[in-house]
Amino acid sequence: MIRRIISLLLALLLPGAAATFAEEAFIPNTNPIPNPMIEIPAEYKHPAEQQGTLVKLEYDTRESFTYESRSQRLTKVAWVYLPYGYYENTPYSILSNGL
Repeated sequence: MIRRIISLLLALLLPGAAATFAEEAFIPNTNPIPNPMIEIPAEYKHPAEQQGTLVKLEYDTRESFTYESRSQRLTKVAWVYLPYGYYENTPYSILSNGL
């Protein structure tokens, strides 16, 4: 959309420039087409027998445009999923190699 607007403006202001811009700006997609997606197994669509909880956390931070400036206080919200069997006083490893 933006490319069309720029090309139109260039065509009005500088005849011949729009065609050059449109040709230079176009970059073909060279990424390979992915293999067909695998269908999600039907058992994944059923609710878990042991469900976790979703918790709303609110925390205060500062809005700043640099690390040095802390101009305005902000309250932000984060939704965190706690898996079934999570206990607040138990230490958990938050870093994992995926195993």
